[in-house]
Amino acid sequence: MTRKAAPLEKDIQAKILEYLTKRGVFHFKAIVSSKLGIPDIITCINGRFVCFEVKRSENARIHPMQHHIHEQITEAEIGRAHV
Repeated sequence: MTRKAAPLEKDIQAKILEYLTKRGVFHFKAIVSSKLGIPDIITCINGRFVCFEVKRSENARIHPMQHHIHEQITEAEIGRAHV
């Protein structure tokens, strides 16, 4: 019995983006960033800042810089300002 290959990250991201779009959720995909480790998809759901780092499998390795950025996001007090 052959095992089905895990979907590509871009395909998983596309499904997430489609889901968010259908539900009218504000979101954007980080295409290229000057800062290594920025999550793949950034959203605001019910007034909460939510980020998605997409991996092909549960065993996929998270780069140390991604882990560092995720910790910074978790520790940050996210707010907004009109300037």
